[in-house]
Order: sequence, then C-alpha cells, then structure tokens
Amino acid sequence: MKRDLGKRKLIGVSGLSLDDLLAMRWYYISNKKKIYGKDVKLNEYESFPEYVLFISKESWRGILLVIGFSLFFAVYDFYKNDVGMRALQIFIFLFPLLFLCIMKVNADSIGVRFKTVMKLFYLRLLVILNYV
Repeated sequence: MKRDLGKRKLIGVSGLSLDDLLAMRWYYISNKKKIYGKDVKLNEYESFPEYVLFISKESWRGILLVIGFSLFFAVYDFYKNDVGMRALQIFIFLFPLLFLCIMKVNADSIGVRFKTVMKLFYLRLLVILNYV
C-alpha cells in the first residue's frame, strides 16, 4: 500500500531530532549564502525539506559498493570452498563493517554527526520505498 506523506511529515517520521534539524538548517543557510548572497527568495525546489531530502540522498552514496564487495567476497568464498554457511558468515561479517565505514565517511563529507547520517539513511530508505 502506497502512502503519500508530505515531505515535512516524512522528515518528522524519520526520527531526526531538533538538534539534527538545526544543524542541517545551519548548513543549509550557510550554503545558501555562499551561492546566492543575503536575503534571496528561493524557489520551492530549493526549500529546506528539499535540502534535507537531498542530503539524505547523499548519505546513501556508497551503499552499492558495500553490497557489491560483501556479495563478491561471499560468492568467491562459496565457489572456492563449496561451503554455503561460511560464505553467509563472510557476508554477515563484511556487510555491517563496510556499512559502518561508509556511513562514517558520508558523515564526515556531509558535515553532520554519525547518528544523523543513520537517520538520513532511514529517510532515504522511506523515499525509495515510495513514501514520497
């Protein structure tokens, strides 16, 4: 069942705290001032909820790499040793480790805390599952 939540309501559902939103608002205003200067009226697609959704898309960066590496090493081990359980163990070990590393890199590149990037990842997951 497809639910059509508004962008603001979806941001509220994602679990972002007020501190997270204020930090992102500060980055949003500083980026806006760098590009446009002071007191410029923005279009609807340049609003703060759109910025949060864009940042959530940026937090998703690198996930295909994590899935690909984990799957590649698991399949390689399966074909080499013919033990399915060991290949599953390799995938279960590598995926969270690489996932946490990619999320930390994304947090540093976006300029927000690690906890916020995890919440933004969840927000992007909601967007991908057609909630917007």
